[in-house]
Amino acid sequence: MHDLSHAYTAVFVIAVVLVVCTIIPASFLPKKPASETAGEQRIRVL
Repeated sequence: MHDLSHAYTAVFVIAVVLVVCTIIPASFLPKKPASETAGEQRIRVL
């Protein structure tokens, strides 16, 4: 039974590491959309 519990622990640790590796870069994304530059027209999307 020790091998099975070790496998579940390894999967859980890998999942946590992957989530942390995606949250850290996502926290550096801008919070609001970039402002429009002068002379640039906005295109409406349906």
